[in-house]
Amino acid sequence: MADKGWQHTLIYAILHLPRWYCCLDLNAYILSFWRPFYTRAPSVIDMNIHHHNRQEPKPLIFVAGMSRSGSMWTYNIIRKLLESAGITPVPDTVPPDARQVTEEAFRTKLSGNRIYCIKTHNPVRLDREEALIICTHRDVRDAMLSFMRFMHCSFEHSLQVAESMMQVTDYYLGEPRSNVLPVGYGDVVSHPHGVIVRLADFLGISVDADKVAAIESNFSRERVKQYLNELDAQHVKSSSRNSPAPASTTTIRNLDGSFRIYDYKTGFQSRHITSRKEGEWRDVLSAEQQQQVNQLTTVWLKRYGYAP
Repeated sequence: MADKGWQHTLIYAILHLPRWYCCLDLNAYILSFWRPFYTRAPSVIDMNIHHHNRQEPKPLIFVAGMSRSGSMWTYNIIRKLLESAGITPVPDTVPPDARQVTEEAFRTKLSGNRIYCIKTHNPVRLDREEALIICTHRDVRDAMLSFMRFMHCSFEHSLQVAESMMQVTDYYLGEPRSNVLPVGYGDVVSHPHGVIVRLADFLGISVDADKVAAIESNFSRERVKQYLNELDAQHVKSSSRNSPAPASTTTIRNLDGSFRIYDYKTGFQSRHITSRKEGEWRDVLSAEQQQQVNQLTTVWLKRYGYAP
């Protein structure tokens, strides 16, 4: 396998570009970061990597991977696992753009019982031994549809994003690494208890069954939906009164000029859940659109074990 050290160096250098390159538009930085530095990953990948418990959590934890694949749920679960072990995750709020805090994390060593825990869709160097990376992934056709609804963008635009989503996944999961844990969206939805246990094991955190059950309950699909409904109601209220959002939130503009509410405490956003079921792309996309997306994604889908 070809040495990928040059890729890691180039991608890491991107993280230090001037501030004018930063943008809250999720699509913009997904496309701009990944497209120039993509090299096709191997055709086979072990998706069942076993990670043994470690003595103590690493000082840097990143939840990365493709967008619209359960990364925010995973990120909140990890924060709760850290807190259950008496560890304070840093930062204490969730910035919409994690670029600055990522730079700080690699430059700064925290004192006390604090650990950087960062959710990002930007590239993170894979050769840093002090970093653990959790890469979430999903059937890219469903992730693309979710993105199209979430960002209020066209099919053509979301198809470009789908290509970048696959590149993101290949970058992190192209070969098995002891410091990278793959987490599938299907498991997040169907087997959240098992995902929480796997995350705790990967992070080197001892957690009893009661604590796992409590975390699972607090971030159940029903609880998350209830919380998101409150954000949605706040979204409508702010829109109708043309008033600013509360201090614990901010607004992010969608591609069509509308906006959504972003919660600094959890990173969840209004209209965050956009899919009713997996495989919904078959019901929503036209026959021509399905043909286009299948042509783009067939090889990738096979590589990660998704049905054609």
